[in-house]
Amino acid sequence: MALSMEDAQRLQQDIRETETEQRRQRQDIFAVEDEIEARRDALIAALQKRLHRASRYQSLFVVRWSVV
Repeated sequence: MALSMEDAQRLQQDIRETETEQRRQRQDIFAVEDEIEARRDALIAALQKRLHRASRYQSLFVVRWSVV
């Protein structure tokens, strides 16, 4: 079955539009992946900060006693 010139042009246009949409979707995926990676890095940094938080010692009260 032979395609008319109009059909061939329409198919080529559809292919171009589909490829353009595919590239746009790929770029969206990359942007979301970058966002996920940034959130992951922030969570890891926050966790490391909590794990390495310095402890300190402070007396709250002193109990003195003696045996008589």
